Amino acid sequence: MSEHDIDFDGIDPAAALTEAVENDPFRRFRYHFDQVRGQGKENAACLATVDGNGAPSARMILIKSLSYRGFVFFTHYDSRKGRYIAANPFAALVMYWPSIGVQVRVEGKVEIVAKHQSESYFQSRPRESQIGAWASEQSQVIPSRESLLEKLQQTRLRFADQTSLPLPERWGGMCLVPDAFEFWYCAAARLHDRFQYHIAVPGKPPVWEIQRLSP
Repeated sequence: MSEHDIDFDGIDPAAALTEAVENDPFRRFRYHFDQVRGQGKENAACLATVDGNGAPSARMILIKSLSYRGFVFFTHYDSRKGRYIAANPFAALVMYWPSIGVQVRVEGKVEIVAKHQSESYFQSRPRESQIGAWASEQSQVIPSRESLLEKLQQTRLRFADQTSLPLPERWGGMCLVPDAFEFWYCAAARLHDRFQYHIAVPGKPPVWEIQRLSP
């Protein structure tokens, strides 16, 4: 699997935008993802969070897996986004695919994934990426680029005799569990099509209410 693929778990692909796909926001998302698969960075998303005082912050991340539970990404838990999510777990994702004129917005609550899921993904990463996760205290102030490179080399030496690096204690996966989706479709005269999904009846699976929005 390439760095820019999403691992779909249980969300079947669809050859056409059928009524069943339209009624299921996860399958609708996969339908469009499959349309743009192979463009290079189709799983890049803007993650927006707020801190405990309501101050916003946004950054680009890579979505690594998607199931009916939600969208999973990996980070240092003490990074800025990790700290903000700890203070206020509600967040939003935005993906935009200009080649097909589709934007997807997802809103929900972020949860830390099970440790075995973080362990499995960490062990699948290239060794240098694993070493980088150990060497970098993400989002923390550092004195210089040289100090970071020195710490990287020290980390290489620290694990030189180990074929497998352990999972860093404060690094792992987070899952945004959606309670709302919006699909935006580019159209002529700026009369774009917009469809929003909200959970009408909670459950496994939930029942989604679909509404068309004015552009």
